[in-house]
Amino acid sequence: MNSVDIYDACFEHLLCETLTVTLFDLCLLQIVQLQELLDVRHSVFVLGFAGVGKSKVWGTLNRTYKNQGKKPSAIDLDPKAVTNNELFGIINPSTREWKDGKSVK
Repeated sequence: MNSVDIYDACFEHLLCETLTVTLFDLCLLQIVQLQELLDVRHSVFVLGFAGVGKSKVWGTLNRTYKNQGKKPSAIDLDPKAVTNNELFGIINPSTREWKDGKSVK
C-alpha cells in the first residue's frame, strides 16, 4: 500500500462520515477525483447533464472540507451568464488598475 492509497482511504473515511446517505462507489470516486483536481488547480468547472449528481458531489466535498476545519469557497454560477472578465478579473488599460472577478472573491 503506497502513500496515495493511504491518503485516499483516510479521505474516503472522512467523506463517509460527512454523508448522511449511502453512496454508490461511483459517486465516492467522483468526489475523490474532484478533490484530486482541486489539489492541482485553483478552480474547476463541474459540468454535466441534469440529475447526474453535480451539486451533490461538490456539496459533499465542501462539507467534508468544513468538517476538516478548512474554509472552502464554492461559487455556483451559470458560466453563460457572465463574461470572462467578470469571472476572472480584468486590468484597466488606461489606469493599469486591476478589478477582481467573481472567482477571486
